[in-house]
Amino acid sequence: MTTSRSALYRAHASQMTPASGSPRILHLVDSLDVGGTERVAVNLSNLFARAGHQVVLCTTRRDGPLAGAVDERVERLCLERRFRFQPGPLRRLLRAVDELGIDVIHAHSTSLFLAVAARRLRPRLKVVWHDHFGRSMTHERRPWLYRRARPDAVVSVNRRLRQWASHGRVQSADRLHYLPNFSPPSSVSPRLTRPLPGNPDAIRITIAANLRPQKGHEVLLDAFALARAADPRLELMVCGDGSDERYSQSLEQRSHELGLERWTHFLGNRNDLEAVLAASHIGVLSSHSEGLPLALLEYGRAGLPVVTTDVGDCAEVLDNGSCGYLVAPGDAPALACALLHLAQTPEQRDTLGRSLSARVASHYGPESTLDKLLELYEHLLAPDRSVS
Repeated sequence: MTTSRSALYRAHASQMTPASGSPRILHLVDSLDVGGTERVAVNLSNLFARAGHQVVLCTTRRDGPLAGAVDERVERLCLERRFRFQPGPLRRLLRAVDELGIDVIHAHSTSLFLAVAARRLRPRLKVVWHDHFGRSMTHERRPWLYRRARPDAVVSVNRRLRQWASHGRVQSADRLHYLPNFSPPSSVSPRLTRPLPGNPDAIRITIAANLRPQKGHEVLLDAFALARAADPRLELMVCGDGSDERYSQSLEQRSHELGLERWTHFLGNRNDLEAVLAASHIGVLSSHSEGLPLALLEYGRAGLPVVTTDVGDCAEVLDNGSCGYLVAPGDAPALACALLHLAQTPEQRDTLGRSLSARVASHYGPESTLDKLLELYEHLLAPDRSVS
């Protein structure tokens, strides 16, 4: 939705019948590009809408490919923010807050600062900050900025991020919450929208991660070269946005230098990722840093065995290695060894794929996420509601 159609959300809002006493939530995220943060914002918005709650999904800058995944019951708004200090987007956000009676802004990643600006002008608002950042332990963020923002509550996707918020005194301990990401089960059988390249009889290793340095694709290419030298049946499917042109070009050049161009397929964004995973044999992540990667949960939903670097909450998802292989970040030979072992032991692939699928279903489902967030919202709003 663009500002030229701002009346649309008002019309839709008048048709909604939220559950009695249900908080009105606005999820705020910078874009709907294909990425972990964005998918979490979409997943949470869909989850609340399907449970009968009024929810708005608001992008600060632009929409994107994930717009097609938003449930039709979710209200939509785009603030069209083009640079940091711009009054128009804040005015549009405040208008939506007033007209839709928003109680809580659930701000994802850096959209926190716009949410806090809105709270200064509408003190009744509560701001929940959802921290997805994967590189907090490398001191790339300044705690004082977030301490000054002072969100009413912090939701972290892994325990290390919660510790960072605690040590940085972003909020008091009772307002810091650990909430792992979840992967919603699909209601339809996945189908490929276009055939996959390469040999249909190959053993497909698939990575679902946007092409940027944090994800360590260059290490994966080195590992793939080592593994394929030992087993020529292997092919690599690289799914993810390549908008970082310099990095994307460096990966294609590296693939060429390693002689892998015939067996490494850069697929870009796929709106049929579930089907790509269903047609794959091994899921892999080679990241240098992570929060809690949704890709791991998606691999589990697809029943794939997994090799991942031991960063962020990857070990937690894999139950410390009982549901998949963990290797040190940057260790191409170790990554190659794990991939090769899975390629050559189909029974181990089946065992680990089933184990991860069961763990994702039991520990990373939507039901507990909905209950925990509703409890958090109600707790934050309880004093205000008792007064009104």
